[in-house]
Amino acid sequence: MEIIEKKINALRPYQNNQKIHTEKQIQQIANSINEFGFKQPLVITKDNEIIIGHGRLEAAKILGMAEVPCIVADDLSEAQIKALRIADNKLNMDTGFDEDLLQLELKELEGLEFDFSDIMDFEVDEVDEIEEFKNNLSGDDERYTQKTESPNYEPTGDKPSINELYDIEKTHKLIEKIESSSVDKEIKDFLIIAAHRHIVFDYEKIAEFYAHADKEIQELIEDSYLVIVDFDRVIADGYIKMDEEFDRIQEDENNA
Repeated sequence: MEIIEKKINALRPYQNNQKIHTEKQIQQIANSINEFGFKQPLVITKDNEIIIGHGRLEAAKILGMAEVPCIVADDLSEAQIKALRIADNKLNMDTGFDEDLLQLELKELEGLEFDFSDIMDFEVDEVDEIEEFKNNLSGDDERYTQKTESPNYEPTGDKPSINELYDIEKTHKLIEKIESSSVDKEIKDFLIIAAHRHIVFDYEKIAEFYAHADKEIQELIEDSYLVIVDFDRVIADGYIKMDEEFDRIQEDENNA
């Protein structure tokens, strides 16, 4: 596929581009281009509208570039172009890192005296924190947390009513829309079941309700994992994983 140079002022961003590029990210892209060169062309339509590469275009502007490398996707239909935009953004979000290999690579870059922090948010200290957490885990399966102390549910106020435990308004509206649609009954039944995923639970009130309930109700609530009483059981069933700690570390890094 031919790569051509296009003048920046001739390119048009897609007005409904759903990918959010922060100023910080665009600057990091610019730093990457400055360090490594423009190694990933933009993908554009035959009318010079961007399909893939909005962030790289803005980074090129920061660098004062007059032209950028592009690939013209003139073999795609309008529907394929729209789908490609969404697919590219979604696929870039669906993968993470092998933390062991990431640590190894960043350590090697540190040894080569290469500062990666201007290009990406990964820093050696962050990876050290992840590694320290992993080393502190006990047991053979490092995916799970060490937390084993079960919470003690004691009543702290009045017993909430059932209606206070959840919000089903969005589910009801969606089910009404599904039922009034013209889709096949089999699909309709499936969508109605799926609509229940929009129910919002108030776990604080559920815990209070649980504290007031009799033993049979408590056991049923426990089986539904609306409260956590036995951490060993929850861990065995895979509800608490080390991914939660990685998320915390990443959130702390982003807020730093």
